[in-house]
Amino acid sequence: MMDLLMKNFGDSTKFDNKKVRYWPSTKKIAGISVNELMAKAKLGYRAANLVAIAKALEAGFPSMDELYAMETSEAKKQLLTLRGIGEYSAELAMPGMSFPLDVWSSKIFSVLFHGKVPDNPRDVIPSLKKEADRRWGKWAGYAFVYILNDLPKISKRVGVDLTKF
Repeated sequence: MMDLLMKNFGDSTKFDNKKVRYWPSTKKIAGISVNELMAKAKLGYRAANLVAIAKALEAGFPSMDELYAMETSEAKKQLLTLRGIGEYSAELAMPGMSFPLDVWSSKIFSVLFHGKVPDNPRDVIPSLKKEADRRWGKWAGYAFVYILNDLPKISKRVGVDLTKF
């Protein structure tokens, strides 16, 4: 999806004899129809969310710098007003480092913390966040990013293929 979005709608420039593509601007996305995004970028239901978010950004939604200047709770509250943004997505986009868990990552951290996949991954998210905070405190967000970016190596160390979730 991201490749199709960049290929069909991204901007490009030539630099050092190479063509470089980069993300389409919010203005460009705000002007594209949902149906065109669905067809050309294979975004499915995400197309409507992307257009709505782009329009909100164009209409003056706070910039990342403005979100950084807010209290964490206020920044999250602002992010949650965007169409298609829930708790997990807001925590991923929030200024500062959080420990954003979804069903997929809760399985991974359940195995790492407790040695087993939970029966209901969504139900264990609050306890996993508490455990991450206990273990890593203000560094929990960095631990999250590190672990997810090193899953193959960590899988070998713990003897469980964490990449299969």
